[in-house]
Amino acid sequence: MNLPDIEPSKNPLYILLDGAVIEESAKLSYELAVNQDIEIIYSGTVLNTVAKLSPIILPLKNNQVLLEAAMEKKPHDWGIVFEAEASTSDVADHLKTVIKADLGNGNTSVFRFYLPHVVGRIALVSTDTQKNRLFGPITKIWSQSRTDRIWEMTEITYFEKPPQEKDVGWMALSDNQLTALGEAAKQHFHYRALDHVNQHFPEHFYLASPQDQLLKIESYVKQGQSYGLSSEMESLCFINILCMLGEKVLEGEKHGDVKSLLDSKDTMLPSERIKNALNKATELYEQRESLNG
Repeated sequence: MNLPDIEPSKNPLYILLDGAVIEESAKLSYELAVNQDIEIIYSGTVLNTVAKLSPIILPLKNNQVLLEAAMEKKPHDWGIVFEAEASTSDVADHLKTVIKADLGNGNTSVFRFYLPHVVGRIALVSTDTQKNRLFGPITKIWSQSRTDRIWEMTEITYFEKPPQEKDVGWMALSDNQLTALGEAAKQHFHYRALDHVNQHFPEHFYLASPQDQLLKIESYVKQGQSYGLSSEMESLCFINILCMLGEKVLEGEKHGDVKSLLDSKDTMLPSERIKNALNKATELYEQRESLNG
């Protein structure tokens, strides 16, 4: 994929590598970066013990080789490119203040708002005050789109930019922001499930467009939910059944034994039902494949 088409700007551009996605991201950065103005965000914070999973920021200028290597390792999920009205160290100082979020009732959580599938959604539902608290000096963000293989740009705009608050503790997430995070997580699972199908069942979506493939995945997840399957693992097992035996596997009597296992709601938990149904579907699939040579 090409690098983002970014118009010339007076503000510096940065790469953010997600250390939780790119293995040994710090080592990779120091090996490939020409401009080594590198900041490891978790370093020296309450998350210092997991610094190897930290987001890492460094200037984009002269570091395109590193960016291309990250994109090759983990397409779409490696991180983001962003513009900011601040130096690397000043951006890092801000990001250190939003590495965790206040969930209320004394609960906090690691906050990875910079995830490509999250950042645009959470910016869209945030107020001016929330955006200023969250993004600070960051003004534009570019991430890779999964469906049409282009770069998507999110601009952090304000009706009236409020003053930056200091020493206000971890950012408290609003209901709208929490909802946006939930929707982003759901969509990201659909993408990961689609990647799974295309890897393990490459003929299943033959000739279907990327958008149609994603719609199919969403319909499979909804169909699984009708059987009480709610977790990601349960949904993925259900998708495997449909890929092995066909979308209409639960219609008619041909595979009634698989359907009866899924329907055993009074005697088994969802995790047990889907495990047994998947085992039966796998047995039938392997028998069919052996007959087909």
